[in-house]
Amino acid sequence: MNSPHVDVRSSETMLSLEIGDAAPISAPRAPEAGDGPGPGVGAKPGAGAKPGVGRKFGALQVLRLAGAVTLLTATGSFLFRDWEMLHSVPVYVQLLVTTVLLSVAGLACGAFLREAKGARTFLSIALYAVPLNFAALGGLVFASGASVTDAPLLAGSTLLTTSISSVVLAGVAWVGFRALARPHARSLWLALLAGSALLLIPLRELWFVTPLLGVGLVATALYQRFSLPSSAALNTFEGWVARAAVMVPAVLLLARTMVYYDADPAFYVVAFGGMSAFAWVTSGRVESRGFRVALEMASVALAAVACCSLPFAAEPFVGDPEAEGWDILQYGWAFVSVSFGAVLALMGATAATGKRFYNGAAGVVAVVGMGITLLSYDAAVPAALASILVAASAVAFGYGTRSAVACGAGLLLTVAGVVGLFVGITELETLRSWPTFAVLGALAIVTASLIERKGAAMKRQVTRLRTRFN
Repeated sequence: MNSPHVDVRSSETMLSLEIGDAAPISAPRAPEAGDGPGPGVGAKPGAGAKPGVGRKFGALQVLRLAGAVTLLTATGSFLFRDWEMLHSVPVYVQLLVTTVLLSVAGLACGAFLREAKGARTFLSIALYAVPLNFAALGGLVFASGASVTDAPLLAGSTLLTTSISSVVLAGVAWVGFRALARPHARSLWLALLAGSALLLIPLRELWFVTPLLGVGLVATALYQRFSLPSSAALNTFEGWVARAAVMVPAVLLLARTMVYYDADPAFYVVAFGGMSAFAWVTSGRVESRGFRVALEMASVALAAVACCSLPFAAEPFVGDPEAEGWDILQYGWAFVSVSFGAVLALMGATAATGKRFYNGAAGVVAVVGMGITLLSYDAAVPAALASILVAASAVAFGYGTRSAVACGAGLLLTVAGVVGLFVGITELETLRSWPTFAVLGALAIVTASLIERKGAAMKRQVTRLRTRFN
């Protein structure tokens, strides 16, 4: 009876890398008479569980989480210290040694204490500290005056530190991924190192950083969508921790530019648009409905922020602030709403569920923003023509997607745009005369004749149209 206990308990000993999903740590041993559930087994109260085990488990989780947050804060605060101090290699070595000690603490916690959760916590913190180290190394490289084109070679100490640190950090990352998502460790490891390498590039100009950030965010989203398969190892809590680690380099690149440099509207469009794409793609891989809805809402909010920055980013290319006529900021509401409506339409086309909601929201958002512009400019002819164009697009989109909401919103905007066009034409100096009213009167008579002549056929078409949306 004792040998099975020895075999099973030996599987609970965390030896080096065997602490991931492929080798569970908390495998329960066979129960004996009088035994209660061991720590981490998760036995239900009433099945031999001692009173207060659930409360103790919750308190331990809170304690472990508080320790993790404290360690991450201490490690991350290194990047916000006085950068004049960070020019010294010995100062950076402190961060590298701390990262290595965190990884060693995780291995020791599993090997000697035989406690899997604490070991995974230490290794997760060390894993997330890897891109932080690369960001600090990027500061060292930048401070050394390195450049892609015409600067001298790196100082010997910086070059040696960067080379040795990269090898050590690669080992720390490998251990962390083997612990959290062992079946996919190699793929995740390569993705993290590729993203972290972007932080070493010694360029800070927005003309380079903005497309670099866009490439990083889009590549991360595509990697999550097409390269990582749907597996049990990646749908656990540890698996999602490993997934999120791949996103950290791009987030650090974003934070570094926003905190230390003056970002322009184009940068915010790329940054928030890329994060929206990442959140949307990730939501499609989530099994938990609540988590999926939260990611979808975050994606919509980030897309809205990106669209709000679009008019300012496009003004130097489309609008002319000194001209009295066209200025893109005058049509800011329309520009934002139409672009955001297009994003919602794209989300509706790729959504697994809720397509009707996204399609209806796309039509309503585009119509409302264009309607605000139409009313703001007193039904000017350009705004009226733009409204009719947007309305026709909303009607066509609603008909194609069978969204009665989008189609109805487009029809309302059509009426408003036509009325605004007539009013705008009557206010033009060159057409403020009796021929204008004569043309309008003739159009009204012809419209009435067409309705009377084709009324029955039009009624049948409306009936068929209603069946399409039902």
